[in-house]
Amino acid sequence: MPRRRSWLREEPWTKDETLALAVPNNSGTGEPAPPEVRRLGFCWGAAMFPWWFAVANHIPRGCFLQVWLPSGDIWFAQSAHELAWLYRRFASWEEYVRTMRAWNVWGLRWVWFGGGIGIAALVVAIVLWGLTAVSR
Repeated sequence: MPRRRSWLREEPWTKDETLALAVPNNSGTGEPAPPEVRRLGFCWGAAMFPWWFAVANHIPRGCFLQVWLPSGDIWFAQSAHELAWLYRRFASWEEYVRTMRAWNVWGLRWVWFGGGIGIAALVVAIVLWGLTAVSR
């Protein structure tokens, strides 16, 4: 079984891993996704940008899950790799991996950016609260 690579590293696949991941390209045909696709797990890009991910990967029901199901975002992000493989045609496994890596990197960047803004806002609020408490 090939080991999983981090989505943040840009290391090329080794020859053994490329051979182990020789996946038949049935993407976009609606046939079940191979186990390699199902093993990829959570997709940060789909979690942070669900509507864009659904439109970019031709996923018809992706947009509606966000509106009607409270837990739809978690389910959508967990199964996003498989849904993208089912509905969008990729030229090769390498293109699929590059595309999903880009979605994950941008999703994680958004998480870090949002977290940084939240922490900065919290620090500013604490400082302002402290200044108002001292001035009384």
